[in-house]
Amino acid sequence: MSGVVSKTKILIIFLCLTFFFSWGKKDPRSEENLKKRAEDYWKYLNFLKFDKALNLWCKEIRPSTREQRKDLIDSWRRERFSVGIIKCKVESVRIKGDKGYVFEECRDETIFGKVRSKSRSMSIWVFEDNNWFVKKGIPIGNNICVEPIIVYNIFIEEVTPESFTLSWETDEEAECEVEYTYEIQWGTFSIDRVRVKEFIHNPIKSKKHRIILKRIGRKDYAEIRIWARNGSRVCHSFEYGVDLEEILSSKDLPKKLE
Repeated sequence: MSGVVSKTKILIIFLCLTFFFSWGKKDPRSEENLKKRAEDYWKYLNFLKFDKALNLWCKEIRPSTREQRKDLIDSWRRERFSVGIIKCKVESVRIKGDKGYVFEECRDETIFGKVRSKSRSMSIWVFEDNNWFVKKGIPIGNNICVEPIIVYNIFIEEVTPESFTLSWETDEEAECEVEYTYEIQWGTFSIDRVRVKEFIHNPIKSKKHRIILKRIGRKDYAEIRIWARNGSRVCHSFEYGVDLEEILSSKDLPKKLE
């Protein structure tokens, strides 16, 4: 009987120790961890710890050689001393699949703390090696993505000589607009081209979206950005350059835009 009691005690102690050591461990995929990583990234940049900031770049964009790393850090250092103090605050974060979306407000300050200008940005982070790493970022307007609507899973589903089909999702019901930029010939020579921007509006509110766009002008290349609106809230995706001829010839469909 005493042997059974001893085994039970050992099992209870083991379970308690397991709970004790596991308690407090944070899920590396969590929004809390993503926000901390983003805050650390801006802290490293602001305190000139460029080497640590580079360690938060994803594998796809991280410098592959020591020389490339050194050159990038040197250019950062030169730029940093010329622009003054940049302080960035993470406003909000969202996660969709293996992508994290981080929205920041940055202030350009003098050494005395006077704010010279403000700007906002959106960055995409990817989950790899059991943690979040930054992939790319873009500036956004002051009234854009304040309460974000996430546009994600953007695919080119089909390409023909005359058109292509675009699909995407939003994390809530929204009406969308495709900002479609292409080039048309304007003159005799191949360099005589004019960039044309169109906005194709889809008023139907949904989480899943699909639209067919005509291939106009220079048919091999287009730039795409998707806007989402719900009431007064507006947000947009990154802008993607798309080589339609390459996709058509390779038959690599559906093609995810990343």
